[in-house]
Amino acid sequence: GWDKVLGVLQPRIIDTDPDAQIGQLIEVELPDSPKSRFLRVRCPTDRDFVLPVPVEMTTALQANAWTYDLEPTEYRPQRRT
Repeated sequence: GWDKVLGVLQPRIIDTDPDAQIGQLIEVELPDSPKSRFLRVRCPTDRDFVLPVPVEMTTALQANAWTYDLEPTEYRPQRRT
């Protein structure tokens, strides 16, 4: 799973949002793509996903909003109860 992959890649944590569904912005050194950034998120089904995001992202909220083509101020995740 992602824990094993990230353990090998040794990511640098850029930002962590208190909300796991917004996630954690990380940076890894890939052979053909140094300083690649990814958003690690937990979905409502309690599964982790890692999504590529542009290197310009500086916060997990900004990166998560980007995946929906929104600005961070526009993004408000829905909570399922």
